[in-house]
Amino acid sequence: MKRLLTLALLLLWAFAAQAERITDQIEAELHAQPAAEGEPLKLLPTGTPMEVLESRDGFSRVRLGDDTEGWVESRLLTNDKLARMRLLELQAEMAQMENELNSARTEIGENPAMEGAQRRIAQLTRELEEQRTQVRPLFPGYPFEPWHLLSIPLLVLLAFLAGINYKARQVARRLGGFRV
Repeated sequence: MKRLLTLALLLLWAFAAQAERITDQIEAELHAQPAAEGEPLKLLPTGTPMEVLESRDGFSRVRLGDDTEGWVESRLLTNDKLARMRLLELQAEMAQMENELNSARTEIGENPAMEGAQRRIAQLTRELEEQRTQVRPLFPGYPFEPWHLLSIPLLVLLAFLAGINYKARQVARRLGGFRV
């Protein structure tokens, strides 16, 4: 029983953890020399465009748009698009797809064959409800609730634990109280 309680507490503790993320907003330091020593000339925000002139010892000499030159750590430089820019592109693409979907839905809604199918679906739904009202008195437990399905694995687990406990007591009784 203690094991079951411990297992339940461990499962609850695992679900209580929160996810944290590292921010993509960083500032790179622009130095006069290829070393991260001393006061930086400038702090460059994420996405600052620059031209790489040379690289050595983990630093790259760069020229900014205002012709300022200095050294930046090479690991902070990338040719890839920023996540923010990719996000904006994907949002625009998603908006376009939603517009296409809405226009397709409008087109389908105006289709005369679709209207007939929708009427047929409504008729069949009414007939199904009539059948259900006739069946309900015959089966008082109807309809079967989805949460009933959750009780099945719980009952199986309890039966399994009861069987283990029963077998352990049986073995202990045979061995004169000695537990294995």
